[in-house]
Amino acid sequence: MNFTKRSVTVYLISGPLGVGKSTVSKTLASAMNQCVLIEGDLLLHVYRGETEPPWEERLRLAWLNIAAVTRNFLLNGLDVVIDFVVEDEL
Repeated sequence: MNFTKRSVTVYLISGPLGVGKSTVSKTLASAMNQCVLIEGDLLLHVYRGETEPPWEERLRLAWLNIAAVTRNFLLNGLDVVIDFVVEDEL
């Protein structure tokens, strides 16, 4: 097999609540040839049941999962658009 390497890019779309991050992220992802859209809120709000970890732990785990998923797609030659509110955690 002949695999052609190409550079890949990560786009992190962030900002306060309600400013249009999701709209920009979806528009950007739709305009690209091959990419993956990661909506960070989906990885933040995965918990079910009566209890969930404290906020700091949920945020830490969400970022670990976003990083792992992003890495997997980058290693497979796909650009990644991340839509998530970034606060002080980075």
